[in-house]
Amino acid sequence: MGFLAIRPRLSVCLTLVLSMVVVQTRAIAAPSLRVVANGDCPTRAQMQSSLSARGFGFNENGVVVIAEPDTQGLTVRLMQADGTLALERHFASQDCQALAQAVAVVLEAHFLEVNQPPDAVARGTHSDAGIVGFAPAPTRVPLPPLPAPRSSGDRRRTHDSIVASGSIAFGAAFTIPEPRLSPLGEIAGGVDWARTGFSTQLVLFGSPPSTSGQAPDRVRRWNGWGMARMSYHGVLDGVVRPWVGLGLEFAQMRALDVAGAHAQSSLSAALGGGLTVVWPWSKVWAGQVDVNCLLLATRDAYVVEPDGEIGLGPRAVCSTLIGIGWGRY
Repeated sequence: MGFLAIRPRLSVCLTLVLSMVVVQTRAIAAPSLRVVANGDCPTRAQMQSSLSARGFGFNENGVVVIAEPDTQGLTVRLMQADGTLALERHFASQDCQALAQAVAVVLEAHFLEVNQPPDAVARGTHSDAGIVGFAPAPTRVPLPPLPAPRSSGDRRRTHDSIVASGSIAFGAAFTIPEPRLSPLGEIAGGVDWARTGFSTQLVLFGSPPSTSGQAPDRVRRWNGWGMARMSYHGVLDGVVRPWVGLGLEFAQMRALDVAGAHAQSSLSAALGGGLTVVWPWSKVWAGQVDVNCLLLATRDAYVVEPDGEIGLGPRAVCSTLIGIGWGRY
């Protein structure tokens, strides 16, 4: 098939240049194709638009074109009616529209080369010009079913292996063992490792100051947490995302009933886990609800000499937060 057969991986730019030099000098009898796009770059609609612009028609019984995203861009296979592989090409680009146009150029050039309508090509017959239709490849590849239309709930990543992500949320926290309810805010930022189904984020939690204990042992306390967490996006197609994390709690305390009391602070290791439920609004934005608990290695307290400790802090903090997230959904 000339140059296209010699170079198995084509740059998209070179493919489009060849379309200017070679393809436009000849006409093609619009063959009917069945397009299968196993990803969203390019989409089936993008491929059909580019193919239609070059004279191709579409039919469920037509010659099958399969587009499969790979690590460098796209692999395209042309299948005969009996399921054998007739043509395979690789395209290196992350530009979805350019990939769709390049596929259309290569398929147009291929059918110009064999100079056959798709039904005659599938039978391996000769054209009036004496050119033999493409020979079947030695390996049979089963024809996949047409994929269902992608809905807003389908959030599988097919390209873009690393995607920035984050969230902001507000809710309420409940402390254990001394029950106390207080407002809580959360902000997170990190990356989604799209091809693995995992994401890693740095999360900061904070709540306004609160008072614990009874006079004369009242303590004013402010708590904050910082945590590195890992989430898994493979449950219910990414709608439910369990996570675990490890971090630190910071507490600043002041005794309210002790004359001349000064502020004290403490640090404690924290282990966390939770479940985030998301509902996408678009490909970038989503609402979310996060339910989680943090277990603290030590309980902070205000030290009063010589009496000891007052205002013992929590052992665990559980919270429910509602907010928005951004990334790729």
